[in-house]
Amino acid sequence: MRKTRTTRLALLVAFTLVAPRSAATQVAMPPVNMGATSFMDGVAGPGILVEPGVIEYYHASRFVDADGVKIPGDNSIEAWSNLLHVGYITTRRVLGAFYGVEFLLPFASLDVDTDFGPRGQQSGVGDLIVSPLIMEWPNRTLFGKPYFSRFSVLAVLPTGSYDASRSVNVGSNSGGAFAYYSFTFLLRPELETSWRVFYLWNAKNPQPFEAISASTAQAGQAIHANYAISYALSPNVRVGANGYAFQQLTEHRLDGISLKKSRERVVAFGPGLALSSGFWSAIANVDFETLTRNRPQGYRVNVTLRRVFPHMPPAHSTE
Repeated sequence: MRKTRTTRLALLVAFTLVAPRSAATQVAMPPVNMGATSFMDGVAGPGILVEPGVIEYYHASRFVDADGVKIPGDNSIEAWSNLLHVGYITTRRVLGAFYGVEFLLPFASLDVDTDFGPRGQQSGVGDLIVSPLIMEWPNRTLFGKPYFSRFSVLAVLPTGSYDASRSVNVGSNSGGAFAYYSFTFLLRPELETSWRVFYLWNAKNPQPFEAISASTAQAGQAIHANYAISYALSPNVRVGANGYAFQQLTEHRLDGISLKKSRERVVAFGPGLALSSGFWSAIANVDFETLTRNRPQGYRVNVTLRRVFPHMPPAHSTE
């Protein structure tokens, strides 16, 4: 554990970044966390985490339908986003876990240009995300090796910039909720694997895009996961591989009616690097998408800068 202690004073990593909201269907899945969490994700402890820069860039020039066939035409999407993330984990215990809360506020800039529908540029504040419940289990063991894990429930509030007359929006105008379980398993002191598995539920949008002539729209439920494996070259440097997978479970709905063959899917893999110095750290990941259905297919770059303020127990009096 000595080699990982300096790098991994991070308290929690629970991002949901703004991502492309365009798809080949009439209803698009709102932004979700795709690849924004990776190395040593399950490790945390009491204190405050501030991430002033969770930067994501996404580019795709290939859109595919429900059968994985490229949609013809000149279609592209480019998205930049930055997320402000603040989390606090207390020293109080619930079921053996440290209890915590957090909030996340995204800012995004989207440029969508398709021949089949969505087209436009939009920048602004995305939907606010809050978690009233984080449960962080500290260092335990699994098969005799260190195991860290966390469970969290988050609400997505429809506070982002939205206009029903626009085909491209930063906000969802629907909100929803999701939960995840994250863990880090140290196979060796310098070798770890981290996973975060999500379940996502989306609420109804009471004012969908005007051109589709519907009174309500609702994106389907989904599961998705981020996964990573890394090796510590030194106490301050980690290298490895990471990726994500997304699978929609239920169809999108318009006016309560399911849209057949509207489920989205994507899988991605790529390299990653983590650097740290004292209570500062930075992680950079690149992921290349494949096996896509009903979504754009491209590549994604995530860069995260964080500062940890760990809980310091009061000094004991010597008198």
